[in-house]
Amino acid sequence: MQLPKYTQFSYFEIFQPRWHDKTVLIHANRLKNAKTTWIKIRFTKAPSMEGDWVISKKKALSFPLGTNGTTQMRVIPLKELEPLELTNDIRSVI
Repeated sequence: MQLPKYTQFSYFEIFQPRWHDKTVLIHANRLKNAKTTWIKIRFTKAPSMEGDWVISKKKALSFPLGTNGTTQMRVIPLKELEPLELTNDIRSVI
C-alpha cells in the first residue's frame, strides 16, 4: 500500500505470525487505544515477512477477538496485511 511519507502510524513489533492458521495476534486494548488511523507491523523473527506491513485501524478492529492463552487479542489474517511503501507526496502535508 502506498502512503504519504508523513503519515502517522501506531507501531507494533511482533516476533512472528501464528503460522498454523496464518494469522497475526495484536493485543486488543493496545489496538483499540491507538491514536492513529494506520497500524504498522514489523515482524522481528520471520525472515519471510521482511519490511513493514500496514493495515487500517478500522479494518483491524473488525476482526474477531481471540486469545494467546492469557489476554484478549485481535486475530488478523495475514492476507489482510499489505506491504508498506512510503511516497514523497508533499500534498499530504498541506
